[in-house]
Amino acid sequence: MTIAYVQTRQAFRRPIGAFQALQHRLADMLLRTESTRSAVYRAAWCLDTNDADAGLACAAAKAYAGDASRLVCGEAIQIHGGIGFTWEVDLHFYFKRAKTLEQHYGSTEAQLERALVAAGY
Repeated sequence: MTIAYVQTRQAFRRPIGAFQALQHRLADMLLRTESTRSAVYRAAWCLDTNDADAGLACAAAKAYAGDASRLVCGEAIQIHGGIGFTWEVDLHFYFKRAKTLEQHYGSTEAQLERALVAAGY
């Protein structure tokens, strides 16, 4: 949704996606999204194969996903500007969902503590 927006929104007779500062923010958002996907795949693989590191992998994936979802949704709202938190655009739903789901099954801090215990610290 944000990629489509930065390609169509114009500022100074150019799409705002042409500005390097926004490109850096979008790259960080993509990095967080893909890293979360990798962490979740690793956790799912550990659970599927009954790996001994399943607890650590799940806790790490949950902790990373909570932070990443909050950052990506927040950045998307910022890039969209004032319209990002209106009823016209669904970004506020995603942000609220990310904040709610972050607390399910333990907050990021609780998951980090769980990961330390699973790692034997």
